[in-house]
Amino acid sequence: MTYDTDMNIIALSPFEPNAMFATTEDPDTIRRFTTLLDCGAVGGGSHHLRKVANTEGETFALKTLWPLSGCDEDGSAVSPSDIKTLTEEYRNLAAVSLLDGFPKTYGYGYTGSVPVIVMEWIEGLPLRDAAAELTDPAEGGHIPANTVAAIGKRLGEILLGAQKLDAPFVHRDISLRNIIIRTTLRSLAQQIAHCSFDLCLVDLGSSSIKRSDPSFTMSTGIWRNGTPEFAPPEMLSNDIPELAPLRTSPSIDTYELCSVLYTLYAGHTPYRLNEHMDQSPYLYKIEHEHEPLEARVPGDQMLVDVIMSGIHNEQSQRAPLSTIVGKLDAWIKDIDFEPRTPLPTPVDFSQQPKPSCSDKAQTRRPVISRRAALVLGGVCVAGIAGSAIATGCWGLIDLAHGIKPSLDDYTWEELALISRKIQETSSSKKVLEIAETYHLVNSKQSLENENTKTVRLSDGTKAQVQIVGFKADTLTDDGLPAGITFMFRTPIAMRAVNDSAATGGWEQSSLREWLADKGMATLPDDLRNQIRSVRKLTNNTGGTKDASSITATDDKLWLPSMSELCGYQAPETFAEGYEYLSTLYSGEGEQYQLYREQSVSGLTTNDAMIRTVAGKKICYWERTPSADCSEGANSTYFNRVGKDGDVFSWATPGNKPDQKTYVLPGFCI
Repeated sequence: MTYDTDMNIIALSPFEPNAMFATTEDPDTIRRFTTLLDCGAVGGGSHHLRKVANTEGETFALKTLWPLSGCDEDGSAVSPSDIKTLTEEYRNLAAVSLLDGFPKTYGYGYTGSVPVIVMEWIEGLPLRDAAAELTDPAEGGHIPANTVAAIGKRLGEILLGAQKLDAPFVHRDISLRNIIIRTTLRSLAQQIAHCSFDLCLVDLGSSSIKRSDPSFTMSTGIWRNGTPEFAPPEMLSNDIPELAPLRTSPSIDTYELCSVLYTLYAGHTPYRLNEHMDQSPYLYKIEHEHEPLEARVPGDQMLVDVIMSGIHNEQSQRAPLSTIVGKLDAWIKDIDFEPRTPLPTPVDFSQQPKPSCSDKAQTRRPVISRRAALVLGGVCVAGIAGSAIATGCWGLIDLAHGIKPSLDDYTWEELALISRKIQETSSSKKVLEIAETYHLVNSKQSLENENTKTVRLSDGTKAQVQIVGFKADTLTDDGLPAGITFMFRTPIAMRAVNDSAATGGWEQSSLREWLADKGMATLPDDLRNQIRSVRKLTNNTGGTKDASSITATDDKLWLPSMSELCGYQAPETFAEGYEYLSTLYSGEGEQYQLYREQSVSGLTTNDAMIRTVAGKKICYWERTPSADCSEGANSTYFNRVGKDGDVFSWATPGNKPDQKTYVLPGFCI
């Protein structure tokens, strides 16, 4: 590598790309990463981090252990052990590069004699620097307990994902400095308001992966200790007997995670080592007890107990990470999250007078959990910029009309606001209470009354939509739940899934393309402006027995899957030899609340699923391919809901249905 100080150009040579992204034979990769514009150093301490950009304007992070001169601050040259240090970190980074919660790592190169790692540039700030903004005056200047729990749960999920690798991973240096809150998709303020955090673990210089040959790390003697305030004793001394197995235990991450949560909750570290700088951190932790963590309110005691369950000197006494994550999740679900700026209780006008106005045979699922929070204000005409960002309606929303008698009486803008409030509750009980308050469900908190809303399509048709579920779909842009999911009861079109014979699934279909363009155009502006893209899981191969064929698409209008209509179908419900269909159909989403209440099943017909046009019963499409019928066919078969309300037995070629088949899509706001 040469470094041109006049032009600020960094040229990497040689460069070895991460095999997960490309190979050395790929010339585009070589061009993408080997000629970089230096945007300046931004890191310090044990490493140097530079922000760089390629000729296409993509930004990356360039990590070295020294300045680009190849010497440290004393002028010393690079040593072989230093190179091995960065090489081991790169190997560990590459192993977790595709996992959620870790930076993407693109490759390893040289600056002459100086090794460098090319990584994803992460926009955000360390948890250490965000701590002040996380505090809430209403909590006495402390970080709210639910914020602490949400951060802990997310970090735990990231670490559990890494522990499931074939060669289990241990970070070993989790601290406020090495946890980054990403701000690329959502600002810090939005994440605080939602109590949902986009976190990334960085600085893997102390990390360990249990490879088949662990001799590399031991023979080079390059183990780095953890950050003393957060690290367990075994990470603070190299003189402990039989240290090797202790240093590769996942319980190290458990201890450090709980120490971070302790610090966030208490406002100081468990041992306050900064007040004992004259003593060995290892000996101090061995010889002294950590400071007790007191619950600020009785309701926090379970959270405090979970945090303390991981802070023990003996690894065997630390609670398993999976247990901690599970208990944090249970505690979060058990509380009613109160937004920092709550929405006032609207005036109930539902009892006042409404103003008048004129006017056949086929052989015989898991989604993401979500939660968030609400930032709104003003009961008459409130400025709600935060909600406007989320709902796509920047500006003022009039809340003066309060609660309406029925779904049909709300505007789409008002429903988007209610959806936001539902989205940001912390418990399913609270969701239904809000839905009942706004008359979206009946007094039994059920959707079975088929409360509908009229939508006037561009051709003048008055179509009916109904709510089928709450917090049941995941938004594409921020990974949060969509508050309300709707489904059309009236067709918006009669079309084939594919314009011509075609294999593949929903992702490649002509109907999906039509819905994204002309289908959306049939909707009125006030509805179209509130619809948000969600992630849908589907077998996008067609004829297959492989569950890995289930992949995600991002859609604003979409057809329901079979499992979203009828729920889980056990293997024993299929004919012998076709049990694999259970896994394929189960992976396309969970059953919506409405259909669950209506007892929709894949084993029988159901009158609740019958739809009509001009008084005649119709068939309507599902996005689920018939995996068995499609095998060997020149065009994928797609499932339909039949005229008798059967969601299973009406598969037909997607390009040539055996009878008229209609489009009744779903959407979220």
